[in-house]
Amino acid sequence: MKDINNDKKLPRGVSIKKNKLSNSLQLSFTYKNIKCREIYPFRVTDRNITKASDKVGGIRDRIESGTFNYADEFPKSSKLKIFSNITHDVNVKYYLDDYIENAVRRGLSHTTINSYRKSVTALKPLWNFSVVKLTAREVLSFIENSPQAPKTIRNRISVLRCSLNKAIIQNIITIDPTSQINLTVYISNERKLNARKKHKDVLPFNGEEIYNILNNCSGQENYIITFCIETGCRSGEWAGLKWCDVNFDSKEVCLVETFTENQIKGTKSNLARTVPLSNKAIEALTSQFELTGTNGEFVFLNSKMNPWNTDSFRKHQWTKIIKKSGVKYRYPYQLRHSFATRNISEGMNLWKLSQLMGHRSPEMLLKHYGNFLDDYEKKIKK
Repeated sequence: MKDINNDKKLPRGVSIKKNKLSNSLQLSFTYKNIKCREIYPFRVTDRNITKASDKVGGIRDRIESGTFNYADEFPKSSKLKIFSNITHDVNVKYYLDDYIENAVRRGLSHTTINSYRKSVTALKPLWNFSVVKLTAREVLSFIENSPQAPKTIRNRISVLRCSLNKAIIQNIITIDPTSQINLTVYISNERKLNARKKHKDVLPFNGEEIYNILNNCSGQENYIITFCIETGCRSGEWAGLKWCDVNFDSKEVCLVETFTENQIKGTKSNLARTVPLSNKAIEALTSQFELTGTNGEFVFLNSKMNPWNTDSFRKHQWTKIIKKSGVKYRYPYQLRHSFATRNISEGMNLWKLSQLMGHRSPEMLLKHYGNFLDDYEKKIKK
């Protein structure tokens, strides 16, 4: 029997689910105000599509007449936990997983979905609680036993809250236990600035440290670090840089995309920006062109001639370079802070600097580099 072309128009309620090994038919219908999708375990052929259409039509008829029984039609379906009369068997994990599936269907970014998945994993102590028996006490216990930063905890509780919202809509629970907890009482405000107005996340490298770092690396490692110091780019931006966005004639580079988690996407603010190249940056890119200029579109490539995974670079190359240089360890992101603070100390206009760094306004500069701005003002008044 010949498989059907995936482009063929399908009857209402029938779709083709694409799998790695083969495709399968999927039935779609609404039951108790909930959109349901179930696999119809037959090959994708004209004959089976007709059968699937008849099947979903019969389901709709029985739903309308009130004779539809989910367990009879789909005895192995995960939806039984929702539609069963014994609702206390539905656990928190079910709703967390459903929230992830919905995020995928909505087409959210790979990075966003991965952050949700990390939150779901972190919420494991709550997985096995029946959704109708989960109380604010258990959620509060989870919060109080979480050593992570306040922002991280808030993000996790947000995922839990959004997941449980569906159980409220389905009338399985009437109160969201997270809504009974005032997070400001149990999670301390994360103070980024100390008494000297220094932002605790901003620890730029000074001139001597940069000199030692660059003197303890060579080749592409040196060119990457030099490029970051001279342009203030984000980690994913140097990894996603393409030769077509480097203009040696005008001495500029256009930062358009990032390469993160093996995917190309727009910059953090979705704003492409043009950054002038210093003589040091030009020299680094010219040397890099000899390595990868004829091997593909990306500027920086790893030993397998693929774009760099920035986490891998940090763990393996960066860590060794810092150790060898004798410089106090900081994340590579401090190279971006070093670019910002150097230009602030040289009196660059804040609007211009914010544009070079991909910010929509100088507000972020004021938030992160307030003490450096104060120091510069004191210097010019002398």
